[in-house]
Amino acid sequence: MLNNMSQPAIEISRKRYERKYTPEVLTAPQAKNIIRSSLGFFKPLHHPRYINNIYLDTIRFDNYYDNVHGSSERKKIRIRWYGDLIQHNVSPLLEIKIKSAHVGDKIQFMLPHCDIATILHSHSAMQAFFHQAELPVTISNMLKTLHPCLLNRYKRTYFIDTTGNFRMTVDENIRYQGLRNNFNRIIRPVSLNKNPVIELKYDEKFDNEASRITENIPFRLTKNSKYVNGIESFFNVVY
Repeated sequence: MLNNMSQPAIEISRKRYERKYTPEVLTAPQAKNIIRSSLGFFKPLHHPRYINNIYLDTIRFDNYYDNVHGSSERKKIRIRWYGDLIQHNVSPLLEIKIKSAHVGDKIQFMLPHCDIATILHSHSAMQAFFHQAELPVTISNMLKTLHPCLLNRYKRTYFIDTTGNFRMTVDENIRYQGLRNNFNRIIRPVSLNKNPVIELKYDEKFDNEASRITENIPFRLTKNSKYVNGIESFFNVVY
């Protein structure tokens, strides 16, 4: 558990459901049209944007194995930024997602401005970058055991229902790059997901109201993790 934090996170999302769907026969534009036309009166929330993530894990891929084995507490730890993949003055976030079944918490910390290529130059460069962030001791100690292992990037479109309690996102153009053997450089990520990934997100307190939306979603509910998909595409992991 992540306890005894000496510094508050900039945002904490408590007990949020995330239900994922992967329509195998629909394109992203078709999926977005379905959401706009028939599901709980959804409308676009704001302009689509590209999301970039650098995932961190131990040398033994402990977080990966916790996720595929369904451990009671599953973590994903990533550096996230928006827009262009290569930026010289980006303002990234450190995100720690802790999940049990479909319910999860997300803790975010603002990181210093940086050059993405510079912090990926070496393990010592990344650790120096984390040191500048003045993170809580518990978080800093955890990060010392982690290494960048995966880069992923995708375009996300956001929708919100008329109550403001339910959000849906559509991710497309999903691309990955393994980092463990290319620690000091970013090359063009490769595309591995041809189908869009759709997520329905809402706070736990609204679960009793979710059926009005979930009963009308014409997509297949799936257990889909971009992190797990990317790791299994680039590394020889056995479980």
